[in-house]
Formats: sequence, C-alpha cells, structure tokens
Amino acid sequence: MGEKAKVVAVINQKGGVGKTTIAHNLSAAFVARGQRVLVIDLDSQGHLTRGLGLWHLFEREGAPSLYHSLADRKKQYPLADAIQEHPIEKFSVVPSNYEMALADRELNQQRDREHKLRHIMEPVLGNYDWVILDTPPYLTPTSDNAINASRRLLIPVEADGKSLGGLELQLNQIEGIEIELSIYIAILAIVPNRVEDTRESADMLTLLRSNFPYVAPFDLRKRTLLAQAWTARRSIYTFEPRGSSQERTRTELVAAYDALADLVTSRYAEEDARDR
Repeated sequence: MGEKAKVVAVINQKGGVGKTTIAHNLSAAFVARGQRVLVIDLDSQGHLTRGLGLWHLFEREGAPSLYHSLADRKKQYPLADAIQEHPIEKFSVVPSNYEMALADRELNQQRDREHKLRHIMEPVLGNYDWVILDTPPYLTPTSDNAINASRRLLIPVEADGKSLGGLELQLNQIEGIEIELSIYIAILAIVPNRVEDTRESADMLTLLRSNFPYVAPFDLRKRTLLAQAWTARRSIYTFEPRGSSQERTRTELVAAYDALADLVTSRYAEEDARDR
C-alpha cells in the first residue's frame, strides 16, 4: 500500500475510434514497466471484457459485479468483490456485466450520481499505480462518472471529419461537467489513432493539430497485427508473432504504446504539479 493510483479515463462519445484497444494496450504497457494496474470496463456492451477473454463473466448471474457496486440500490457490493486477476496480461480487471445496461437508468434516479464511481473506487486506489477506465461510446451518466472519477482524460480520435465533429461534442461535455461540479478536468492527450498512410489522413492530422491543444506528437498507426492480437485475446505485449514481418510490426507497435505510456506519465505529473 502506497500512494493512491493515478486514474485515467479513455473517452470519446463517438464509437469506433479505438478506445478499448488503447485502454487494453496502455494498461499492458504499464504492466511491462512493473506497475500495478486495474482496468475497469464501464461499457455496457462489454467490448473490453470480451477482448480479454472474460465473456463468461459478462454473462454471469448472481455474483458481485460492477453494476452492483456502481448503481444497484438493492444489492450493493464493494468494488473489490468484482475485481478479477487476468492470468496472461497480469493486470487486474473489473469486467462489465450484462446488467450494466441498467446502470444509467438507475444512476439517473440517485442523488450525487456523478460521484458514485469516484466513491466506490476510493477503497482500492492504494492497491494500484494506475487505474484505466474504458468508457461507453455515448454521453451518459456512466461516462460522466468516468470523467469525474478520473479528471484526467485520454481522447482517441481517428483522422477523419466525423471524428473531429465528435471531438467537439466530447469537449463540450467535459466543459459542462467542469461547470456543473466546479472541478478541473485535464486532457492528458488527444491521440490520433488508427491512422492510415493517406493524403486525407495527413490533411486531417494537420487540421487536428492546428485547432486543438494537447494532441499527441505521434500517431498510433492502423496495423492488422493489432486486430490479430485482439482476436487472440491478447495485448500487443503478450501476443506471440509469427515470422519476422510480424515481429517487426509488433516491435513498432510496442514502441508506439511505450511512447503513449511515457506521454501519459509526464502529462499526469504536470497536471498534479499544477494542482498542488
């Protein structure tokens, strides 16, 4: 038990921008550095839970779950009761559960609903160095909770016009929560993700970097090896490549996520210094 964990929410109200892939591989990057990591899947669709090979926990009935800790007013369990240890990735996980589809409705009826996740996480924060929150692809009380609980955000975007429009909506949501709760929320980085080697992508990256602050100085490229790792229920760190070509691509991707972990660490330290 030491200092409390640093909490980061990977968030964007637009789906399909790679939030879950980033949450998974960023967590693995921190584990590779010997750090203790807890990943929480807040998406009622359980995309991360499936990607970690834990779908049986998503469908499980009767056991303590994230829903019971976060939103259920009749049967509440400590969050610690829902934590699972992943045998391969070596981080801890709070999987999503099919009952999370009810969470937003329940939260809407509760007092101080924006603070629920922050409260239930508090007892476990001393057990970890990092807590990574994978969030739903829409604006809900659950995503509001993630923003408030972390107050440190990582926003993935694709290099296309629709993603930039979604980014503006997300920034408006963040500003609204800051005003409503009288808190400061830091964007650690806007991360160009699944970037392709096209002129359109290059133009959109230029537009992104000229119009928004805190855009990462590097891109996460679109690579089929990431999809193959996902199918194998592995991060790029634990995936075993076949052949020299895959090994080179894996080395490239590991370097990219190492750079992301460096950026998140340094930006978090900057924001902590600002708060003191």
